Amino acid sequence: MSGVGGFVLIKGGVIVDGTGSAAYEADVRVANGRIVEIGANLSATDEAVYDAQGCYVTPGFIDSHTHYDAALFWDPSCDPIVQHGVTTIVIGNCGLSLAPVRKDNVDGLVQLFSYIEDLPGDVFKSEVPWTWETFPEYAQEMKRRQWGVNIASLVSHSLLRVFEIGEEAWRRASTADEASRIALAYADALKAGAFGFSTSRFDRSPAGDLVPSYYSDAAEFEALFAESEKGKGIVQIIPDMGDLDQQVKDLKEMGDYSARYGGVPVISNGIFDRPDDPAYAPRLVNAGKEIQTSGANFHFLASPRSIELGINFNQCFNFIYVPAWNDLVQPSVPAEEKKRRLADPEWRAKARADWEAVK
Repeated sequence: MSGVGGFVLIKGGVIVDGTGSAAYEADVRVANGRIVEIGANLSATDEAVYDAQGCYVTPGFIDSHTHYDAALFWDPSCDPIVQHGVTTIVIGNCGLSLAPVRKDNVDGLVQLFSYIEDLPGDVFKSEVPWTWETFPEYAQEMKRRQWGVNIASLVSHSLLRVFEIGEEAWRRASTADEASRIALAYADALKAGAFGFSTSRFDRSPAGDLVPSYYSDAAEFEALFAESEKGKGIVQIIPDMGDLDQQVKDLKEMGDYSARYGGVPVISNGIFDRPDDPAYAPRLVNAGKEIQTSGANFHFLASPRSIELGINFNQCFNFIYVPAWNDLVQPSVPAEEKKRRLADPEWRAKARADWEAVK
């Protein structure tokens, strides 16, 4: 193999091109990082030749839902997902991103993000450079670095709200002036390279408080969708996952905005099977079909693998609806106090009652 740089010939593979066409056997010639020829029995010139017999040859996969936002800074290669064929990732999902954030709110962002996504808060805070406040400043920091994958970033609706409203964003809707500023900041983010915004009506802080995006009203969403329509931004939402009726209502509301604002793409966090409720997933599928027929550009995410939940005694979002356990696993509770509660019959009775109360 005497090829130099991006001159490569991949021979004998089965091509799956991502268009929906049937797979077929062919060789692929690449020059300077671009495919220049596809055909049978291509002859090598001065290229590196790779034998792909027994393998699929595909475009790079896009992982459309990740939380590598912070991890990129301590592992810019994004290992090992590249080895799995992923060449592009989407970050900023679930109403969680790294910008915009004022300097005096970095600790709060680290605590929230690391809690919800079960990340090491100390590494999160120390390895991320925090050289930005606005999203355009964050985008500049990202662009000057080298990464092992292509990166598409959404901007957090909750962070937009906190940046413009302050701590009141955790408790109330925006005023007309605040909504305008939030929309303007979002427009600036789109111009700087954001792919859209993500919002949540489900996530909570370690103290159990619903995230700021939960308190957004129709006027604020109207302003954000108007900017998405102009800037061709997508919207990713986590609806209320605890109540199916409310979940469907949240999705239909987003679908209505999509239909009225030029078909802005709306992506819901996902459909998950519930063994205790066989009708759950089919009802969501039917709701999605109804939303699409209303004129919305609406889509569900679906995972090709099962969901794995990590549980530990240091921080664990999975206990968010189990009060006794949620209180126990907070990082602020000393280890000895955790042990004391676990041995306390009164606490154990409450923990069991809280657990059995979860539907």
